[in-house]
Amino acid sequence: MPNLHNKLKVLCLHGFYNNKDVMKYQMAYYEYIFGEFIEFHYLDAPYDASAIFDEQIKNKFGGPFFAWVNKDTEKHNFDGLVESCEYVKEYCATHGPFDGFIGFSQGGYVIRTMLKATECGIPHCQISPRFAILIASPVQHGHVFEGKNEGDYPCPVMYIYGKADPFTYYRDLAICKKSQTTVILHEKGHNMPRFVGEVMKTFTKFLNRAYEDKFDKPMAFRVPLNRELKKKFLSLQEGNSIVPSIAKI
Repeated sequence: MPNLHNKLKVLCLHGFYNNKDVMKYQMAYYEYIFGEFIEFHYLDAPYDASAIFDEQIKNKFGGPFFAWVNKDTEKHNFDGLVESCEYVKEYCATHGPFDGFIGFSQGGYVIRTMLKATECGIPHCQISPRFAILIASPVQHGHVFEGKNEGDYPCPVMYIYGKADPFTYYRDLAICKKSQTTVILHEKGHNMPRFVGEVMKTFTKFLNRAYEDKFDKPMAFRVPLNRELKKKFLSLQEGNSIVPSIAKI
């Protein structure tokens, strides 16, 4: 039996016009694979995003949906960013500490800011986790922290970008070469693909470094992380089954 205490604790932040259920859906494949080694937590953003932004998301998940920041086009600023950082920090104080942070799109932007909070003048929001994963996280121009919340982070960072993503044209500017950086570029768009093969090896190696650093042993999987495993997951998910961790199969 696995030791339930030997798990990394990770907080996942969803994107704009999403909620924690959408993020759980995006991460379900990774919970299926890493559930024996990682405890995933999810948090709804504090601001309402009720205007329909994506019909597919609305039809699939129903809502309500949320945002971490609201763009003020007149002031060329992002209202609520500091308050969202404080909101996440308060959640961490109550439910943490967290070993890692995973952020999709706008959620990734919040994590960027918290990793550089001292430089941004909000040191009470500073986080220094074992790792961070930024998925489809764009560079935001025209905000008060522009340039301050990018690069030279206090922990290893993985960047995941889709080559066909219409929202991250400046991804090269968003990738910091100074930090301990791992980059995955996939062929899809503004989403989190279910990796297999060499890309999955890269993803697993990144997480395994944090796991081994904390527990002095690597993650030991019971089954091969291959396409057959992905097919098994998809059959469970499409059948609306509760998808277990592979440790329970």
